[in-house]
Amino acid sequence: MNDALKAFESTMKIIFDHLDWSFSPNDTANKLIEICIEKELIPKYLTSHFTGIRTTLESGIPTMRNKAGAHGQGSVSIIVPNGLAIYAVYVAGSSINFLIDMYETRKWCQ
Repeated sequence: MNDALKAFESTMKIIFDHLDWSFSPNDTANKLIEICIEKELIPKYLTSHFTGIRTTLESGIPTMRNKAGAHGQGSVSIIVPNGLAIYAVYVAGSSINFLIDMYETRKWCQ
């Protein structure tokens, strides 16, 4: 789950680099998603739709990651249910694919 979120954030940062968009290397997923919406990588007409996805990506995956192992488990093993890990990977993966497709479309339309 940790790697899924990192991949999602890295995808946005790579796209921003290619488009010469300003961002801080320390920006969180929340800030990066805001930039995607402001710059219309995610079309403004989908803002309402992406509110739910944005919430999932901002609070769902990071919360799952934080609660299920990102900060070390201590003396008691943390067992992450397989379904939770698969869900996090699918949500991040489909979002990454969407951003790449939108970037590719934008690149060819300009």
